[in-house]
Amino acid sequence: MYSFLPEMYKATLRKEYISRLLTILFCAIATAVIIGDIALVPSVVVSRSKKVELENSLSQNTQTASSSVFTQVNTEIDRVDSLLSHVTLSPVSLPEIVMDIVSRKNAGIRIREFLVSSDAEGYHVSITAIADTRDTLITFKKALELDPKVTKVELPVSDLAKSKNISFVIKVSGTIEKTPHE
Repeated sequence: MYSFLPEMYKATLRKEYISRLLTILFCAIATAVIIGDIALVPSVVVSRSKKVELENSLSQNTQTASSSVFTQVNTEIDRVDSLLSHVTLSPVSLPEIVMDIVSRKNAGIRIREFLVSSDAEGYHVSITAIADTRDTLITFKKALELDPKVTKVELPVSDLAKSKNISFVIKVSGTIEKTPHE
């Protein structure tokens, strides 16, 4: 295309055209940023209110949880304390009970497991073992019954059904003597 304008005017027109184009582009970008900021305001307000709400809820839950944990710990301490009070009432300790039972077993008895518990009346031991013969099992039961601390020995009759390699569970109960100063 031919233009009758001198080159100096053409250069001026190009500069004005580019400056107008950049001005419109700048205005469009500024408008987009302003609209974007306006669109984000509700999200920011809602997010901040949710954050404050969650922080308040967390602080309340922490206070509640800490008090419930404190209550649980106190309950557990009381439970353990009551269990320990039963243990301290006894002049007979757990190793003594186990050693008494082990000393009364004969060579034909192989003990696999001890389960020991105690209450206000005394202690209870459940012994899982294997006896070589029925006679060694009966001898072991009688030896346990001779112990003055033992009040009851339970051996199920079904455990005497086999004559060799008898797997059995025998339950022994004994008394806990209280110390004189209590």
